[in-house]
Amino acid sequence: MDVQWTKWTRRLIVGAGCAFFVAAWAACLVGYFYGVDTAQWVVLVTIAAVATEALVWCAAAALGITVFQARKNIWQTMTKFLRRPSIDNGG
Repeated sequence: MDVQWTKWTRRLIVGAGCAFFVAAWAACLVGYFYGVDTAQWVVLVTIAAVATEALVWCAAAALGITVFQARKNIWQTMTKFLRRPSIDNGG
């Protein structure tokens, strides 16, 4: 599925992701200084972690990077040194 987005749509998506990210981490900071209990702290940090992940995926979607392309590139980079021919076995 190839979606054609305008420049403003991309900015709106990344902007919404940034706003969610900043609001979630600001809530964590406020919760930390107010000394919320453990259950509330876990909820705040979980929401902030999801917001961070959402920002990453919004930026990736806005830039046109698909999940499979990114995974393929990461996997190739990680395994590049394993594919080099070995001197010991003649190859």
